[in-house]
Amino acid sequence: MGVSSLILDDAELQQLASTLPDDGELPYPVRRNIRLALGELGHDRVVSLGESCARRVVPIWSQAYPEDSLPIEVMNDALAGTNTDLDERLGFLRSNLDSIYDPDPPFGNAFAAGMACWAVANEAFEQETLEIDAEQEREFDPDYWPPCFYASVAEADGATWEDVSDNDKRANFWRWYLLDAVPAARDGR
Repeated sequence: MGVSSLILDDAELQQLASTLPDDGELPYPVRRNIRLALGELGHDRVVSLGESCARRVVPIWSQAYPEDSLPIEVMNDALAGTNTDLDERLGFLRSNLDSIYDPDPPFGNAFAAGMACWAVANEAFEQETLEIDAEQEREFDPDYWPPCFYASVAEADGATWEDVSDNDKRANFWRWYLLDAVPAARDGR
């Protein structure tokens, strides 16, 4: 059994889900290895994982901005490959998201949910799985943060380094990620 199949094994995923640290965060190096292993199965599996995570937090965006479906539309278009001006729309969406950033919930959560959609669209558009060798996302540019990290921030009311974040919500998200989202992406469901 190779390294990639080991990290994607149900028993290994279960072990990881049952041993999350006190802050509830699945360590970035583990998530990086999961995404790289999925990438060996095909870039579509990585995108599928990101899509599952983003769709989980879309209601956070929709509740804060019921009249603005741009993040969801751009994500859907990128996933369908139906929009020829997607590069411009990704830039426009990112500018719009940056302009609404507010660190206080629910708008901080909505921003992170919108960024999860943007990150999925960007990965689908670029057709590349980019993983940076680091210990946590805080060490590198947010343009390269994976969609699932943004989704965890949305669901947990912030990142681990933010006082407003909820460790239990974060742990619940990462358990779902390990036990449901990763196996579904691995199996092409």
